[in-house]
Amino acid sequence: MSDEQAIVDGFPVLHGFDPLSPEQAADPYARLAVAREEMPVFYIPKLDLWCLTRMEDVLEAFRNTEHFSNSHEEVGIPPAEIAAEMPEGHPVSHSLDATDPPAHTRIRKLAQKAFTPRQVSGREEDVRAICNGLMDEFVDRGHADLLSEFTTHIPVRVIAEIAGLPREQAPTIKQWTDDWFAIWMGDDTPEERLERWRRTADFDRYIRAFVEERRANPQDDLTSSLVHATSDDGDPSLSTFEVICVLAGIVAAGSDTTSVLLCEAVYQLLTHPDTWERVKADRSLIPRAIEETLRLRNPVRGLRRVAKCPIEIGGARISEGAAMYVHVGSANHDKTIFDRPDEFDIDRSNLTEHIAFGKWTHFCLGAPLARLEARVALECLIDRLPDMRLAERERGGLEYIPNAILPGVRHLDIAWG
Repeated sequence: MSDEQAIVDGFPVLHGFDPLSPEQAADPYARLAVAREEMPVFYIPKLDLWCLTRMEDVLEAFRNTEHFSNSHEEVGIPPAEIAAEMPEGHPVSHSLDATDPPAHTRIRKLAQKAFTPRQVSGREEDVRAICNGLMDEFVDRGHADLLSEFTTHIPVRVIAEIAGLPREQAPTIKQWTDDWFAIWMGDDTPEERLERWRRTADFDRYIRAFVEERRANPQDDLTSSLVHATSDDGDPSLSTFEVICVLAGIVAAGSDTTSVLLCEAVYQLLTHPDTWERVKADRSLIPRAIEETLRLRNPVRGLRRVAKCPIEIGGARISEGAAMYVHVGSANHDKTIFDRPDEFDIDRSNLTEHIAFGKWTHFCLGAPLARLEARVALECLIDRLPDMRLAERERGGLEYIPNAILPGVRHLDIAWG
């Protein structure tokens, strides 16, 4: 047993592993490499979670829906001060990502109509217009925080249009998304957490009113299609709360994740100038750069699962009802799958074997849209800022907001000219 390993109260523990520390929010992968070799499944006392680190074990958690549940219900229970306002809990804790078959299968069939290849490709020019409109505000300045002025706004505006939400609600959607991930697995003070729940209750009231408005006045958008979908006997396919949960899940999954992906892709390209020059000269390489960024620095570090029965996996015995932290980022660095896993290499022969979007039953509904947004955004940056470079404060690496699920990027300063 190495110095980093221990048995605490009968549980295997990896000393020093804390996904909520600033250092590991930036880079947890050295410790996770040790875990994959010596303690592939270990307990995190601070979070009361079992961490799965190897690709084979993570895939088992994705594949085996009989033993691994996606339930997030207890995560979304509001504090006593808010409970009366949100008696059903946080809608994302009942979203597609938090639902098991057969309910998941029924609801996903309706939601995925907005994310077919035809629907997604048809949004390319809208995404391009959004990107160029944002760049118009800073392209003549010579410097920008690409996070706050560009990447943050693209996905929330696109998701708002898909759902039919007014564009002016985009900042509120972004704040609501940030609040959810912090509530789920952030490191707030009790006061900060309560304030997030208050904002969440405000948005919950707004989205309920919006759904009812679409019930009375349907439009050509996802919300209307969900509200008015009917089963074979003519009854509504989804309850009002189920519609809200689908919308909440799509908004949460498609906002900060894509923003962070774009920041990571730009950072990797600008810190690998030879690759950046190749990509600028041959735009067919952009998708490869995006896939390698997803593998190396996927925005969603880990996902939650709950044991539906006693489970033995990776040499550990996990009791029924125990929660697990399925570390997607660690699996994507598994050297049994990827050669030189800590290097950025767009020429990998097995680029698409990463699992940044999950796999099988809960494969990310919005994956095609995220890839489209990232590609178009990089094309626009190449078109208009081909000589962009990292500003001085980014030279030491990106700074992150600690979170076990989705560490947010604090800023991405670039300069040009």
